[in-house]
Amino acid sequence: GGGSLGQSSGGDIVVTAQSPITISSDINAVGTITLTSTEDGGPETDDITIEENITVQSTFGGVVFNSGDDIVIESGALVSGQTDVVFNVDVDGPPPTGSSDPATDDVGGVFTIIGTVESRTTDVTLSGNVDRDTFNLTPTGLVSAAGAVVVDLGADKDVILVDQGTLSGATIALRG
Repeated sequence: GGGSLGQSSGGDIVVTAQSPITISSDINAVGTITLTSTEDGGPETDDITIEENITVQSTFGGVVFNSGDDIVIESGALVSGQTDVVFNVDVDGPPPTGSSDPATDDVGGVFTIIGTVESRTTDVTLSGNVDRDTFNLTPTGLVSAAGAVVVDLGADKDVILVDQGTLSGATIALRG
């Protein structure tokens, strides 16, 4: 990628934060890369952002992003998995102290794809939750899979915007 190497592993990489995750240096792993920004029940701040010209790549595994709110892949950024690439937005967080109910904010998640998301051998799956979610593929955005590209935004009145961007796969399924 265009950034300096931030993390590298001969196995898996797992990062979990109860706050936003912003990737400003390249991440490379042989195994699966999992980034989770857990929902804290507060305003829209639990995002995962891959900054401009940054690469997040697994050479033999997949890539999984679980965001309490939004996922943003900026211009020139590349998220690439050998196997499945799975993005989940609006993921409920663990129960707050003294409660048995998960942390939620009743606001849907947003996928903003300006860069490239690819699975080199299997599927790319982008999933929402029960609130109103949005998938926004910009003119420079590319979502590519050797297998299926699935955009499944869950329940509620969801929005799928494909503004001259490219969805490429053996099968393409859009469900909102």
